[in-house]
Amino acid sequence: PPPFRWLERWSLNHAAGAYTCNSEAGQILRNKGLRGKWVLLPLGVDIGRFQPVDHPPPCDSLRVGFVGRLIRHKGVDVLLEAVALDDRIRVDVYGAGPEAEGLAALAGRLGIVDRVTFHGHIDEENIPAVYPEFDVLAVPSVPLPGWIEQFGRVVVEAQASGVPVVASASGALPDVVGGHGLLVPPSDPSAL
Repeated sequence: PPPFRWLERWSLNHAAGAYTCNSEAGQILRNKGLRGKWVLLPLGVDIGRFQPVDHPPPCDSLRVGFVGRLIRHKGVDVLLEAVALDDRIRVDVYGAGPEAEGLAALAGRLGIVDRVTFHGHIDEENIPAVYPEFDVLAVPSVPLPGWIEQFGRVVVEAQASGVPVVASASGALPDVVGGHGLLVPPSDPSAL
């Protein structure tokens, strides 16, 4: 709202440049009036904390992981619906949030309670030990009015840990995943 919009427009019109961690954010700045140079500078990952671990290929089942807040736009409901489509998939959900109870109920309605484990909140220092447990990390983010995935830190952490990633082709995720993972349409359990 005014006067913030006016200050933002003036600042972007007079800025010599800006850097963003994804292409979409750069386009938003351009659309809002950035005239200066724009540089894409992706966020990094601490490769001292996140390192590949020898992981045997999956045999009879696929262990899919999710790490993040249990909120609507993270798409965990889409992940659970995808799990219900294939009996070979098991999922480990690490995170907490207001959707936790509803997601547990959804797992019950879908008949997949025996293949879904909700681990709850995980402290930041323990996250590097979680990724090697997965055959693949799912990042099924769903764009909503007023929100779109801006980075997806879990993608680069999993990749640095040697874990393949499947993510929604939404927001910054195509930039972050790059050619090193699989992108699927958002909100599409079959594609996921």
